[in-house]
Amino acid sequence: YRPMDFMPQRTVSEKDAVYPQNLRDAGIKSYLYVLGTDMLASDRVYVGVIGCRKPSVYGQVVTQKVVAELVYNKCVIVSGFMYGIDMEA
Repeated sequence: YRPMDFMPQRTVSEKDAVYPQNLRDAGIKSYLYVLGTDMLASDRVYVGVIGCRKPSVYGQVVTQKVVAELVYNKCVIVSGFMYGIDMEA
């Protein structure tokens, strides 16, 4: 299974109160697709994970390990949710 299959999912727009103020201040009008709960709290550490579209098995395993450690330490993972490393994150 993939953990995201069991997490609450929602869409947040710039009109929602929980939309991050720094994105609003920058004039970024977009939708955020959120997995989990309380992921937009201002006291969280956000980590962007990017990588290639066709990762090796080694790249996938390392990404899983690094991201698991970050999540365990209460970091929020930010991803473009494209194929490859983004999706793995």
